[in-house]
Parts: sequence; C-alpha cells; structure tokens
Amino acid sequence: MEKVRLWTKNFITVTAVNFLIYIVFYLLMVLITTYAVDTFHASTGMAGLVSGIFIFGILTGRLGTGHLVEMMGSRNLLIIGTCCFMITSVFYVAAVNVPLLIIIRFLHGIAYGIASTATGTIVAQIIPEHRKGEGIGYYSMSQILATALGPFWGILLRQHVDFKMIFIVCSGIALIGFGISFLIRQPLRKPHNHNQQYAEKTFKISNFLEITAIPISIIVLIVGFNYSTVLTFLSRKFSLLRPGNFD
Repeated sequence: MEKVRLWTKNFITVTAVNFLIYIVFYLLMVLITTYAVDTFHASTGMAGLVSGIFIFGILTGRLGTGHLVEMMGSRNLLIIGTCCFMITSVFYVAAVNVPLLIIIRFLHGIAYGIASTATGTIVAQIIPEHRKGEGIGYYSMSQILATALGPFWGILLRQHVDFKMIFIVCSGIALIGFGISFLIRQPLRKPHNHNQQYAEKTFKISNFLEITAIPISIIVLIVGFNYSTVLTFLSRKFSLLRPGNFD
C-alpha cells in the first residue's frame, strides 16, 4: 500500500493555528486571577469566577458549532472563530471593572470554543484514514506544547512587563493565528444522507452529548482539575516574586 502524505500544508497550518490559540488560552489562564486581584482588588472567589467563566464560554461555543460546521464549512468557521478570538483578545485592554472583565472572558471562551472545534474538525477530515492515530498524535502535540509554553511565557512576561503589554502580546498571537487560517484549504466533504440530515435537525440529547465519551471525559476532568490547581499555585507564587514586591 502506498503511504499517503500526512505532513501536508493543510495539516501543518491547522496544527499551527491550534498551537497559537492554545498558547493564548494557557498564557492568560495562569495570569488572569492575579490580574483581577491586583488591578481590580477582586476577592478570591470573584477572581476564580473571572478565570472559570472562560470554560463556560467554551462550552457555549462548542454546543452549536458541530451543526455550523455542516452549514458553513470547517474552514469558514475557523476563520470566523479565529477572528472573534483575536477581537476578544483585544477587549482585555478595555476592561475597567470586574463585571466587564467577566463578560470579556465569557465571550473570549465562546470564540475559543468555536476556533478549537473547527481545528479539530479540519484535522479529522484531512488525516488519511489509515494514519488517524499517528496524525491525531502529532496534532495533539501542539496542545501539549502550548500547555507547557503558555504558562511559562505568561509568568516570564509578568516578571518584565505590565498586564496591558501581556494582552497586546496575546492579541498579536491571536492575529497571527487568524492570518494563517486563511492558508487552509477547505477539506473535501463527504456526501450526506438526506434522511440522516433530516434526523439531525430534530432535538436530541445525543446530538450534543456522546454517552460513550463520558468515561474518558471523567479522566480528562480529573487530570485537568489537578493541572489547574498547579497553575493557580504557580500564578500566585510567581506574582509574589515579581519585581516590586521586594520593597
């Protein structure tokens, strides 16, 4: 059997976009609670809400995105998602109080949910069938690298620049992701069965929740909970060590 290419232009580009949006996600996640406390003197609980509301935004963005992919095409949805992600990244500079910051975080989460769903859909469409495991593994490395580099860059930037500059950097990264998303070509779509398409229009829980995915989702939930705890510790630890706190 002839080995079909995995590292195509589309695959490399969508992996790069995924890396960039995850970088912004993890970079801000490690700093946003400190920002809420230091800038707006938010309580610990309110700062936690500022951080956590982003996840609810992701959930909201992803709920209807699956159906939008079929209507608009995964490439078009990615461009819209990365555009919204870039715009909402800029909004952080305009936050003047905690309620506005919470709204911005929620909108940013929705944009992230749309963009990340689109990248996952595209990569599933373009990976050769007999190289799915290998392709998904390489694609997932973009998220793993962002998990490591995002918090590191966030803490490093906090030692040298203010929050406004950090938000500008995040906006610049999001802009790059938006720009290179135009380089992705629309993957070929498989023809749909009209009866199946009609059935999908009816409201069913199964259209939004895959029961068989619940066990692995619980494992990811536990791992993510532990990881977020470490991020919170690092954020607070290094915020106390930054220049200006030794006076």
